Amino acid sequence: MSQTRRPSRSFRLRSTATLLAATVAAFVLAARSTALPAAPAVEAPGLAVLAQHGGSVGPVLTDGEVLYVAVGTRIEAYDVADATRPVLLGSSPPLPALVQSLALDLDRRHLYATVLRGGLHAFAIDHDPVPRPLGVLQIVAANVVDLHIVGNAAILGDRAAGLVVIDVADPTAPRHVATVDIRTARDSEDTMPIVAVGRRGSNLAVVAMGSDRHQLILYDASDPASLVELGRTDLDDRSNVRGAVWLGDYVYSASLSQELRPFDVSNLAAPRALEVVPPPEGVSVGGVYAGEDHLYRPADLGMGESGLIEYTLDDPARPALVTIHRDGPSGVVHAAGKRLYSFTNGGPTADTPTLGIFERAADGALLERGGIHLSLAVIDAAAVGPMLWFTGNWALLAIDPADPGRPAIRWPTV
Repeated sequence: MSQTRRPSRSFRLRSTATLLAATVAAFVLAARSTALPAAPAVEAPGLAVLAQHGGSVGPVLTDGEVLYVAVGTRIEAYDVADATRPVLLGSSPPLPALVQSLALDLDRRHLYATVLRGGLHAFAIDHDPVPRPLGVLQIVAANVVDLHIVGNAAILGDRAAGLVVIDVADPTAPRHVATVDIRTARDSEDTMPIVAVGRRGSNLAVVAMGSDRHQLILYDASDPASLVELGRTDLDDRSNVRGAVWLGDYVYSASLSQELRPFDVSNLAAPRALEVVPPPEGVSVGGVYAGEDHLYRPADLGMGESGLIEYTLDDPARPALVTIHRDGPSGVVHAAGKRLYSFTNGGPTADTPTLGIFERAADGALLERGGIHLSLAVIDAAAVGPMLWFTGNWALLAIDPADPGRPAIRWPTV
């Protein structure tokens, strides 16, 4: 067997390697309870992962004292009990692909993640907060937009597949139990892709995109294996919805047409769309995030400046703009209690993004208490036998050093 070693720094490839993107299979499932096909096995004789560092920053979650950050194919754990001095505790082993979504089960101290091209991964975070792998279910779920834990079930909102329900009572052996297609009407056979899923307790708020309109559909997930539709309403906005959050008797969605849309869901059987809230003039905004009695939307302020729009919910039916943060948070990642975790411009270099830790002061102002510096798009190279393996954000290439002008793909890219 060939000895594994790292190439010297002086080694240079003399031509550009062609990067091939991963092919993702998308399945639109027609039955309400249909077994999902297992993801195809990928055989890679002789390949050993030596290391993985950096990558695209994904979702962020916290249990109050530990912050979990998806970075590339890993989940990093930080002690944030003291916001002024966050400490890296460790990270999960590298997963097969980029992490798409995270969810916490605080009662049983489990963490769940989905990755690009499908697969639900379960981790223990009990006596040691660093994610420890427990089990995985390889399913084809190409584009998971949201992941929620309801009782002993993980519910994936997948753009193509619908609501995918997985039994995680035994996290060492997750088991698929049902798939619910999102139909254009209760009695219709036509389906719609999911664009966002919000949750309150055991109820789900699904925003789906029809051919001529979006719809908000409410489900009772108290029995996750048999979801029950409660009510639905149309959205008059046909542009792409970016996020949905459920607070009390209201659901809030945001769209690329800039509008913030509240819904009164006090009557679950008859949700009602309320008056839209336009963005500030001249500002482009993204999705919507919630934290206690506030909503947040990341914003492009123009001239290369980014920021964060903050709304108060003193009247939850009419979110009111409080302020536009220009010099602090710029693109919310996660809000929990009095804290907000958001990107900021305080990195040590222009190329090093910082995940800022902000806390709300007595006067309502958001004060930056600390930050975590994250390195993006770090590429590792390693020599395995006669081949060079380059791992990046989206693909794995096998390149023969004897003929670097002809990169060879030996198995599907990741």
